[in-house]
Amino acid sequence: SLTVPLAASATPSDAALRLSYRDLAVSDEVWGLMDPTGGLPRNPVTLILDATAQVQLVADLLSEEVMEMSAPPGELRALSVSELEVTFGDTSLTGTADVTFAPGQLVPQPVGRADLSLVGGNALLDQLQGAGVVNAEQAGMARGVAGMFSRPGALPDTLETTIEFLE
Repeated sequence: SLTVPLAASATPSDAALRLSYRDLAVSDEVWGLMDPTGGLPRNPVTLILDATAQVQLVADLLSEEVMEMSAPPGELRALSVSELEVTFGDTSLTGTADVTFAPGQLVPQPVGRADLSLVGGNALLDQLQGAGVVNAEQAGMARGVAGMFSRPGALPDTLETTIEFLE
């Protein structure tokens, strides 16, 4: 589902997005294009994103004026992700976020936080490396970056992080 304001307003308006693809299966032919060696798990994929936002529009989105604008027709003022889940094989990324944005910023700078958890990330990197999708150097770099920005979770091969956006 998608909810988007269309009319300009002096105050922010609600917007929302809900994507929910559970157990999305792909044919063997498509898998063969992405992974001809069969090194990756063929489990169905799940993608869930539930987000709400506050958007301030300065122009009606359906007007001709919008097509001629050189700047965006509005500004993002707040974003809340109540559910994020991406599951592939035995790997799962979940999270939530809640951030706000000050008005009048050329590049929106969030203030708030995001909490993320990754289960099975190292195992997936091993599978990607075994399938030839990433090389050892790339896998090592990914592990190093993940280690810099996360902490071990309660279960094996689990990483957790809290990203805080400060003013």
